[in-house]
Amino acid sequence: MIYYFTGTGNSLAIVRQLQKLRNKQEEGVTAIDYTTPYPRLTDECTEIGFVFPVYGWGLPLVAEDFIRRLPGNTNKRSPYIYVILTCGDDIGCTDKQVRKLFAEKGWNVNAIFSVQMRNTYICLPGFQTDPANLEQQKNEKALTWLRQISQRIEAHEPSSNNDVHPGAFPRMKSYVLRPLFNKFLIHDRHFKVNAKACIACGKCVRICPLHNIQADAIGMPQWLGQCTHCLRCFHACPKHAIEYGLFTQGKSQVKVKL
Repeated sequence: MIYYFTGTGNSLAIVRQLQKLRNKQEEGVTAIDYTTPYPRLTDECTEIGFVFPVYGWGLPLVAEDFIRRLPGNTNKRSPYIYVILTCGDDIGCTDKQVRKLFAEKGWNVNAIFSVQMRNTYICLPGFQTDPANLEQQKNEKALTWLRQISQRIEAHEPSSNNDVHPGAFPRMKSYVLRPLFNKFLIHDRHFKVNAKACIACGKCVRICPLHNIQADAIGMPQWLGQCTHCLRCFHACPKHAIEYGLFTQGKSQVKVKL
């Protein structure tokens, strides 16, 4: 059983590759949103996995909400619980946030791993997508690391601090910058559409993982206020017609892989 959230496809790629490596392609996989039913712990449940991206050195708000909605663990026996965090560079103290959120529900997280993948976040000055050669290098390293992760999950091994990459100044990033990031950037008020470029194809409406976009009378997208800032709409627009204020002007798109 794996629960995941993906914006542009990094975390979903990890889920699929992990299933392949473990020969568990038929394993139940659920993409979460704000209405996803939570897993219930039973004596028959021996393993639960969670795969989430890292946004602003913390979990996406939708992932936080999902964990907070988990039932309290009253079972004497707990399943092996692992969490894989995908990131463009580093995770700050996201692993500590994860453990704290699960512990509040009485769930013990046995292992947390971080996997560096292509960078997709471009809403801050100096943030840009990776050049093709760097993306390829990250993909190769991610697959090598995921092979090791797969073996350790299969053996139900615990993780260590060496299995995540907090980066420089992790506490400042997660406990100082992240609250500011959430307050001022994790919303959809800055999204705008270039009406001359938009072809009203409706792709952004169809693919939003939180169903947070609707089309107006002439087919232009409108955001509904429940954004987790995955930027799938920005990256997937075939005409590059969506911008996030001035933050994304001149920034590249990545291919959305779903």
